[in-house]
Amino acid sequence: MSDGDAPHPSPSASDQVILAVTGSRRLRLSSLAQDWARAHIARVMDETGFTHFVHGGAPGPDTIGGTLAASRGRPVLIYRIGGVWSLLPAEGGFPREGRWSVAPNASDPLVRNVAMVRFLRSREVTGARVVLLGVEQEGTPTSGTGHTLRKAKDEGIVDIRSVVLSLDEGINFIVRERGISRDAAREMIVRR
Repeated sequence: MSDGDAPHPSPSASDQVILAVTGSRRLRLSSLAQDWARAHIARVMDETGFTHFVHGGAPGPDTIGGTLAASRGRPVLIYRIGGVWSLLPAEGGFPREGRWSVAPNASDPLVRNVAMVRFLRSREVTGARVVLLGVEQEGTPTSGTGHTLRKAKDEGIVDIRSVVLSLDEGINFIVRERGISRDAAREMIVRR
């Protein structure tokens, strides 16, 4: 299998809405950040009516999104470091695995990101709607998430979105979710 190739779970690309998530591993470090990422990913899932989910397997937004997609009965395609893809079926059955690359550099996360983006673009060209969501935390730049978003733009992917967890966004999220004051929410974040 060549770079960017992976199984396609449905024969008709024009019926597909593929949601892919790339995100900062740092967002896995606190339950607040995980809840925030989960809420944003779920919102985009609802907005897009996605039929398939793709991610790179990194802990944080990637795996949070994969878990949400599986809980909604959607197939999940994981582009793993090392040149291996895994397809988790929507309904029963066994996961399938294969190789997206046998190149020695397939263990490089940036090479994996390019292969994933090329796969997404190949689906978009054949009629699928592709939405790529980058999920990051302010003040913690990640080369992987930014790299994936830049490569997607370079490849011509049309719907690229990005959300960034800032201090203000975190406070607003806590206020909405827990119904407490801004001061109490700020105190919760500062204490951590």
